[in-house]
Amino acid sequence: KLVLISAPVYPDFKPPLIVRIVRLSGLGEFLTTFFLPILFRISMLRGMVHRWRLNPGLIEAMLSSFRGIRGRKALLRNLRWGDPGDVFARYPETLRSLKVPVLILHGGKDPYVPAEHAHRLKKDIPRCGLVILTEASHFLPVDVPADVAMAINDFIE
Repeated sequence: KLVLISAPVYPDFKPPLIVRIVRLSGLGEFLTTFFLPILFRISMLRGMVHRWRLNPGLIEAMLSSFRGIRGRKALLRNLRWGDPGDVFARYPETLRSLKVPVLILHGGKDPYVPAEHAHRLKKDIPRCGLVILTEASHFLPVDVPADVAMAINDFIE
């Protein structure tokens, strides 16, 4: 079984503005060196409905992997994964060939990945379920952890 959470998988996906800015050579290095905690917090808060869950301890735990030169390089590598038109060009074909049951979880208030993408996934993947968590945004496991756990548990049983 496969669970896709807030998945941007179509060639027409538009990366969020903050990602497009950090992808710029030189600027991304500067921003992640001097403003990483601020950028991280802003991006996370924008992608959550239940913002109170994003406490300082959780932010620090999530940020700790991206501290230091190696961590910042890893983050930039992750954010600079490529152009969706190229990277995702064959995804629709691949999705249609999946033989395992799939569950799509998507936040109803996701500012980063349009809900239309989740509905397209539902159409493109055979044996697929879709759960729209209406009072959630992009970072579902942080925003609505109990709802995510319940949906996954129901799916794998």
